[in-house]
Amino acid sequence: MGTTYSLLTYDHGGAPMVFGAEPQIDVAATDQMVDSLFTGARFVEESDLGGHACPDPWMVGAAVFAAGTPDEVAVLASEEVALDRPSELDQTFLVAARGRTTRLFTMSSRAAFGAFAAWDATGTLQRAVSACGADGILEDLGAPLAFEDTGPDKGEESATRRDFLDPVGLVERALATTVGFAYGRENNCSAVSPGDIPIRLYRVGELRTGMRG
Repeated sequence: MGTTYSLLTYDHGGAPMVFGAEPQIDVAATDQMVDSLFTGARFVEESDLGGHACPDPWMVGAAVFAAGTPDEVAVLASEEVALDRPSELDQTFLVAARGRTTRLFTMSSRAAFGAFAAWDATGTLQRAVSACGADGILEDLGAPLAFEDTGPDKGEESATRRDFLDPVGLVERALATTVGFAYGRENNCSAVSPGDIPIRLYRVGELRTGMRG
C-alpha cells in the first residue's frame, strides 16, 4: 500500500530536539487544541505517528508537547491538510499556530505525490510546493529551501525543474530536516522513528472555519 501521511506541525524551531527526547503528551493542551479546531471532538484511543499519520475521515491524531514553554511543539494528522495545493490551507489552522511556525507535510508514495508548505510566526506563507509523478509540479510558491533538489543546476526556472523534482523525496527531506523524523528513504537520517511519537486519536465533526487571528 505504500506510505501515506498528512501532517501539520507547530513549533518555534525546536521540534527535532523535543521529538528526540521521548516526549510526553500534554493531554489537556492536546484536547484543547483539537476542540478549538473541530466540532464534536471525542477522544477514542492513544496511538502514534507510525500507525496513524493519515487517519480515516472524521478522525484526527494530535499531540501537544512541552505545552506553555518556549519549546512547545504540536502535531496534527488529518485529511483536512491533505491538499493538492498546500497554500490553500484553511485559515483556521494558521490561527491555531499562535505565533509559531506552521508546516504542512502530505505524501503518498503510491501516487508519487508530495506537498510541503511553511508559514512563519505571523502566518505569512514562506514556501508552498507540491508535485505528482504523473502531473508534474502543481504548486511552486516562494523560494526553494536548502533541502530541495532543483536538479543539477540550482536556481533553474520552475518549468525546467519539473524533470528533477522528486515529490516523495522532497517531503521526506522536509520532515527529516525541519522536525527531525521521516517515514521512508530519509528515515535512516533521522534519530527518531514516527512510531516513537505518541498521539491521541479523536473522532471529530466539522472544521471550525472562519476563525480569525
